[in-house]
Amino acid sequence: IGVRKKRLMLLVISILIFSVQTAWRARPGCVVLILSLDLARAFNNVSHERLLYILRKKRLLEWIVYFI
Repeated sequence: IGVRKKRLMLLVISILIFSVQTAWRARPGCVVLILSLDLARAFNNVSHERLLYILRKKRLLEWIVYFI
């Protein structure tokens, strides 16, 4: 069974909605910020090891470094 693009997108949207609703329940009146970046080809010609080194040196949050 392969991954179907439409089903994957529905799952992602469901998770996003759940996350926003959870944040609103935890802190009524809070503002939820959603940032969407498509980084799939952003760093094709960059040394991956060097990029990660620089990001860590600049103290970027580790989960963001891991994501890249």
